[in-house]
Amino acid sequence: MVKQADFNLPQYLAQGHGDFGEGEMRNLDIKASPDLDAYLAECKLTVIQKITPVKKPVDWFRLTAQLPDTQQLKSWLLSQGDAVLVKG
Repeated sequence: MVKQADFNLPQYLAQGHGDFGEGEMRNLDIKASPDLDAYLAECKLTVIQKITPVKKPVDWFRLTAQLPDTQQLKSWLLSQGDAVLVKG
């Protein structure tokens, strides 16, 4: 096995690699139900994401992140049903 001396795994993943395909970078802005709060804090969609509480709906939160606009992301969002509200 040959190791690349300047390889940085967190940086590589932050650039969108390791996903199912590549896509243009997208600014994701969603409101998510309280059930997803702990999950998304522990199993991040990307290395750099921000989770903040919102006033309405009560106990929901806002997640913002920049990540590749892939089919995997679209499938994940659709699979959440009414537990997420996608802006734009």
